[in-house]
Amino acid sequence: MRKILALLTLCVVLAATQALALDQPTITSPQEGAIIGPNYDVVGSMPYQALLVVVTDVIRCDTNEVIATVPGIRHWTNEDGSFRFRVASPRISVGDPGLTLQYRVRVYEASPEESGPEALVMTQCTSGLVMVSLVQGEGGLMLSAPQEGASLGPNYDVIGRMPQRAFIVVMTDVVDSQTGAVLRTVPGIRHWTDMDGSFHFRVSSPRLMIGETNLPVSYRVRIFESGPEGNGPETVINARMAE
Repeated sequence: MRKILALLTLCVVLAATQALALDQPTITSPQEGAIIGPNYDVVGSMPYQALLVVVTDVIRCDTNEVIATVPGIRHWTNEDGSFRFRVASPRISVGDPGLTLQYRVRVYEASPEESGPEALVMTQCTSGLVMVSLVQGEGGLMLSAPQEGASLGPNYDVIGRMPQRAFIVVMTDVVDSQTGAVLRTVPGIRHWTDMDGSFHFRVSSPRLMIGETNLPVSYRVRIFESGPEGNGPETVINARMAE
């Protein structure tokens, strides 16, 4: 009788584990070996509504070396699990216009506890890709947006990766462009990264207050890790206010 109960318990545990397991996305576009432009669509489906992450690796075709990993968008699928995300191709500086590169597009489900299995698509090797560099930040942070000197609208994305999961704070200084004086500091969002350290936060730009509308104003975006022992070193991005 005990053996039967133990077997039933094991079956229940296995069934619960399988029920909680994250599924692998199905990608229908782009297809293996595709040539993608500056912007392209990632199309596919999940068996259920899920939060998906799209990450792009830039790879040398001659050595298979991963030159850069670019954290990308994260977005909910439709209620039926279908999705279509518009993605900007990563742009990095490689110095050799004749070098052949390809992209590896990775899509996976993200949850607070873990990341699901990845669906992979390798694009065709292409030479002469003209690309923009990633920002190597402090504390191991790699930032793909915003870039130094970017023009920020009412809302913008902060996209990057930490070496491990971390609690990230994004703050914005409103700066007098002529004097460099900080007019005020706007406490921003604070949020955990995904389990793999990647993050994608939507941030609202500070609204101008009375007395600032006639000044040449810019933004200083500050990103840092926060923990029980204090704050880590800041990565600072100076940006313009969109007209």
